[in-house]
Amino acid sequence: MAQIDSTATQAPTKPAHPVVTSFPLNPLTTTFTRPADCDGIFASSFLSGIDFSTSCLPKGFHTDETSYFSPGLVCPTGYYSACHDNIGAKSITTVTCCPTFGTDLSLSCVTASTLESVWSTLFCTWIAGDVTSLPMTVSDNGITSTVTRSFSGREGLNAFGVRMVYQKTDTQTTTMAKSTKYTPPTSWTRTGWPAYPTGSDSGGSSGGLS
Repeated sequence: MAQIDSTATQAPTKPAHPVVTSFPLNPLTTTFTRPADCDGIFASSFLSGIDFSTSCLPKGFHTDETSYFSPGLVCPTGYYSACHDNIGAKSITTVTCCPTFGTDLSLSCVTASTLESVWSTLFCTWIAGDVTSLPMTVSDNGITSTVTRSFSGREGLNAFGVRMVYQKTDTQTTTMAKSTKYTPPTSWTRTGWPAYPTGSDSGGSSGGLS
């Protein structure tokens, strides 16, 4: 399991502004396949989630709240289009791709205005509700192991999500691909960790447990 990249997960600070244009900026037009070690859920002492290391995300990804791929046409493998909107410009679509785990667990979009602190750039989340048990990768004094932990209530998983924008002309010659859900190598049963406020982006559709 890839570890959290503490030196490369934050892009330079930019003024907050909506993503409303698909001029060429770090395009993502082919399917990104995650490395083999990005195959599970990482847990720290206070947070757990999927793909906390930028090595598990497309080249050029930044966790900055204004970062996006443009044009972005394809979600990475193991991700799906969790929400989209046309706020600001009807001709421009903003998409957030969120990860899945197994065949039943899908992270959903979080309303950006509800995020703060360590969750400020984690745009995808899953809330357990009922007790759910999941295999998690933990590291203690440099020793990595897999354990089973239980999630319930508002505990859950978090992920950065992959945000991208496109306009109609971007898709006239390219068919937008649908990524398939990732199936982990081990089985799991219904059991999490602090996830923060949830909600769907205004005007968009959110994904959830299928």
